[in-house]
Amino acid sequence: MDHDTFQQRFREAAQVARDFARRYIEEELPDDLLFRVHVQGSAQTRGLQACGEVKALRQVWRDGAVPFWVNMAVVGEIGTATIVEVFASERFTADDSKLYHEREGRPPFHVLGPSLPVGFEEGQRFSIYYRTDCWTLADLQRAIQHAPRVWSLRLNGLEFDDAALAKLDAIEGVELLELEGTAITGASFCVLAKLPRLRVLRAAVEDSAAFGVRELPVLASLSDFHVRNLPPTNWGFERLSSRLSNATSCTFAGRDALMLDGRALGSDWIQIEATRLIGTLILPRHIDFLKLHVAEADDGNVAALLKSVHSVSSLDLAGTRVTENLIMDLSSRFQLRSLTVGKHVLSKDAAARLRAAHPSLRLHP
Repeated sequence: MDHDTFQQRFREAAQVARDFARRYIEEELPDDLLFRVHVQGSAQTRGLQACGEVKALRQVWRDGAVPFWVNMAVVGEIGTATIVEVFASERFTADDSKLYHEREGRPPFHVLGPSLPVGFEEGQRFSIYYRTDCWTLADLQRAIQHAPRVWSLRLNGLEFDDAALAKLDAIEGVELLELEGTAITGASFCVLAKLPRLRVLRAAVEDSAAFGVRELPVLASLSDFHVRNLPPTNWGFERLSSRLSNATSCTFAGRDALMLDGRALGSDWIQIEATRLIGTLILPRHIDFLKLHVAEADDGNVAALLKSVHSVSSLDLAGTRVTENLIMDLSSRFQLRSLTVGKHVLSKDAAARLRAAHPSLRLHP
């Protein structure tokens, strides 16, 4: 594909995305367009600045090769321009026959509408700030200016630190908060006490050595707590059971070793991912879904972890080094509804015996 054709399709798709969003969005969406370009699989830890068409095209045009697919959707406005997100495949090709979305008439572009709010009804208009995705401090300031309309908020990149998080008391109606690759250490987590509707907190820690939850207040409304890239040192896990007493869905993931020392939250859904665990973890007596992806954990480690557990409905041990013997024992002990193990843990004969003994068990793979 020549550059002029690609540019024309890019421009047309962006205009269609803007005009389509105008049918749903309360705010005025200006004619002028700015773009946030994200290529699938790229690591973005700094502010993703909105840019003009020329700069945006440079990121998705490589000497005649273009992405297999490019999704476009309106994600914001800044008063003078509408912001279009450009999300592109990491795979590029110079062969036009391999491009997706031929039926839409401008391959590889695919136009999406703005993300719909919970409980959306046809004909309803809603704010573009209902789901706000911030890449710069200016984005956050604009979200604060529209605080009553913000339902979910996502802060992306190292531009957001504890001082930035402390400003969230101005967005007291937010229910879902995501912190992705930020410089936040948790020192200003106390601000979360001023968010009475907060139900979901997700964080991917950038500097795990500096991270902790010692300033985390009691959050009675929080049901979901998911944190990744946790450290192998004491980060305050033991405090969670008293601060998040109503949390029912939790993820604790480390890049390598992970310290989990103390009693886990009384959760229905627990996911643990690490190379190995440090400390003495006491799991709840009853768990609906438990995922243990601990690469160095063997039969003895897993058996010790499950010692305090009386019932589990679904168990995922695909990321461990457990053997066939333990799998057979756990299947009988817990009367599992679902079990996931590594591809080569069970022999064909053992898998057949397991299914015969527990016909209602869903065994994966």
